[in-house]
This record gives sequence, structure tokens and C-alpha cells, in this order.
Amino acid sequence: EMYEEESTFGLRGTIALLPLRVTSMDKTYEARALKLQLASTLASLWKVGLRRAVVVGVSKNESEVAHSAFDMLTSHLELRSMELQYVHVETKDDSDWKLVPKLAMVQFQRAIREYNNSTGDTRIHRIWLGENPSQWKHVYFTEPDLILHLKSDAVKSLSNELEKGFILNAHRLQPIPHTQQFTQMFHDATISNPKLVAQMKAHLLPNLASFSAVYSMSSDDVCCDQGMFYPSHKEDSSTPVKVIADKRCYKIWEFCGFDKDGNYSDWSYVLENHKLLLTYPFISFDEGTGLPLVHHGQRVCAPQRNVATCPG
Repeated sequence: EMYEEESTFGLRGTIALLPLRVTSMDKTYEARALKLQLASTLASLWKVGLRRAVVVGVSKNESEVAHSAFDMLTSHLELRSMELQYVHVETKDDSDWKLVPKLAMVQFQRAIREYNNSTGDTRIHRIWLGENPSQWKHVYFTEPDLILHLKSDAVKSLSNELEKGFILNAHRLQPIPHTQQFTQMFHDATISNPKLVAQMKAHLLPNLASFSAVYSMSSDDVCCDQGMFYPSHKEDSSTPVKVIADKRCYKIWEFCGFDKDGNYSDWSYVLENHKLLLTYPFISFDEGTGLPLVHHGQRVCAPQRNVATCPG
């Protein structure tokens, strides 16, 4: 469901830039998931009123994913227009996905500079910036699998901050695999498939104790950042845990407690493995996937019900 036109006015001058890298299309289910991720991200940008999104890639894989995602938004675009463009950039080494964001930004900046200076190829300007490049005042630079949640009544104030020259960063919330999302599957497995139960326990947070508290948030609620406070770090909560150096964990911090070979039937083992998550409130969005979320940067996002803005 899209936001009303008057509530999205402040974002109409924003163009979205999404670098994309797809290393392989061999597995059908993975390719399908990538297309759905990108389509979901683009739909969230369409919902809040952005008028153009540019997906940047370096191979035919990205082109296929992008255009499939564009096709999924056909019904959305019939309700409100949004320019969707795939741009291919040349690179000598397309094996390093980390190069794509840098390439996208460099080429995008070049197109803007050349347009502003009336130099370069006007066809290139149109590919990056569309038929009316002068309308764009701001850039939303994001990853192709990050869904944007933005309250409609916050658009005006955010737009005012942009006009003042401030740079705005969205808080990144990470979905956590949770038994709540697979209740029926887990129940059926306990009856007929003990091996599957063990596998699910190793990949899902249990719906027990503090892990079962998931705060569902509506459009009337807010989630308030608690600043430089990191409860995951018991010794010094003013800094986040360095999961590689301190925990020898080579995953993102939220997933450090998952181990396919662990004994998750032992509650002490569960608590010890997932202790980084124990002191964090889980939230979910009524209008979203319903998955429990925590802050990707180990910060705390504290839910506040029925308030318009965060205190302070």
C-alpha cells in the first residue's frame, strides 16, 4: 500500500542507487530469492514516494535479476509511476563484488558532474539520471536487499533536514531466524521427524524465556535508538563487541550463536551461545514480514507505543 501523494512530496527529488552483484545463477531457488529481495526493496522505495531507482551491475546475472524484479512491480507502477533503470558498468575484474558499490558511485558522480558542466555524452546522462536530471536533489544509496521502513508523517521533517544539508542514515535492522515463524512446521516435526527438530533448533531462536518477547509495532509506534549503548558487551557497554577478535566468530554478530553441530536441547548451551542477544528487545512490523528484528550495529532500538516521536 503506497503512501498518499501529499505525504511523499519531500522525497520526490530523491534518486535511489542500488549496486548489485550476483555471482551465480546456477541454483534456481537462490536466483528466485535474489529477484524477490530486489523487488521487495524497490517496492519499499516506491511506497514512500521515490520517483527513480537505478540498479547497477557488472554482468548479465545482475541484468537478469534487475529486469525480473522490475517486472514484479508492474502492478505498482500502474498506481504510481517510478522510473526503474538497470545500468551496466564495465570492470576488468567482475569476481570481486566489493568493487560494485564503488564503481556505481564513481560512475554516478561522473554522470552528475558532466551533466552539470554540460560535458560528456547526453545519452549516458539520461541512462543514469533519466529524462529530467535537474529534478534530483538527493541520493539514497542502499543495498538491494534492504527494505526501507519510513513513517509517512516523518517524511516532511526528514525532507527539511535534507534541505539543510544534513546527511541522513537509516538504521539497519537485521531479521533473526525464530521458531515463532515456523510454529506449525516445528510442531509437525516433533511428532514425525526428530532429526529435523534438531536441525531447526540449530538454525532458529527458541520461542522461550526472553527470546519469546517480540514487540509488534504498528504505524502509531516508534523505535528509539539508545545511542552509544551496546549491552552485548558486558565489560564495556560503550563499545560494541568485536566478534572476530573477542568471540572468534566470523559471522555477523546476531548469528554468532547458531551452530549446526551444537546441542540446542541443552538450555545452558542455548543461553551461552545466544548470550549476545539476551539483552536486546526484538521488534517486528505489523506491515512487514513479522520477523523479529535487532539492530545490525549492536545498538538498541527500544520500542515506544502510541507516540509520534522519540523523546529528546
